[in-house]
Order: sequence, then C-alpha cells, then structure tokens
Amino acid sequence: MNRTGLIESLNNITEKIAKKSIREGVPLYIDDSKILVGQITIEKDNDGFYNIYDLSRRCLYEGIGLLATALIIAKVRNTSSRRSLQTIFDLDIQYSKYKTDLIYLTYNLKKSQDRHDYERIDILYDKIQNTKMNMASLSEAIESFK
Repeated sequence: MNRTGLIESLNNITEKIAKKSIREGVPLYIDDSKILVGQITIEKDNDGFYNIYDLSRRCLYEGIGLLATALIIAKVRNTSSRRSLQTIFDLDIQYSKYKTDLIYLTYNLKKSQDRHDYERIDILYDKIQNTKMNMASLSEAIESFK
C-alpha cells in the first residue's frame, strides 16, 4: 500500500471512530476545559464549576460542581434514558456545599495557624477531615450513576 492510500485509510478509520463515539455519547476531551459528549458540550468555567451546552451554545445547566455529574447529565441528555436527574442534581448540590465549606475551613485554618490558636486548629482540622470524607462519599454516590 502506498503512502497516500495509507493516509486515506487512516483518515477513514479515524472518521468512523469519531462518528461512532459521538453517536454513543463517549466523552471526547477537546482540551483541559472542554469535553464533547454526543450533542452536548461540557465546559469548565473560571470558578471551577462545569456548564453544559447544546451544539447551538445554549446553556442547559450551569454551576455543576463535579465533572462526573456533568458527564452523567450529558449522557442522560443524549439518550432516551429516564433516569432521575433530580437525585444527581441533589447530590451535586451537596458536593458543591462541602467544596465551598472546605475552602472556608482551609482559610480559617491558615488564619488560626498564623495566630497560633492551637485549640481552634484542632477543631478546624477535624472539620476539614469530616468534610473531605463527606465529599468522597458523595463523589462515590454520583459515580454509581454511570
């Protein structure tokens, strides 16, 4: 097979795989902040949250805290699946709350360390560990919807 034929063959295979992936809703990572899932685009905003757009750039959902949640929502929107999105949204809202709490607690821990307030440091450290455990369990619960 000559070089031109090989290049054409590779282009055909690549095109077939891309079409099949889009049709089946397989996530295609465009870059660090943009993912294509079928007819849906997921983009990460400057605040670290994920927004979901259709192909006409109409925002379908915004402010999603976890990438796994955004991927599940995009897959559900691409299929005729009747899975309850409300449960997924509720879990994501709880996850986002814990994420915000973690930022706040970490900030307070740093300020307490600067003031050498060791009693408060112990309390904040425990709260941070508890928040991280809650985030991990919510993340697992969201992942279970895949």
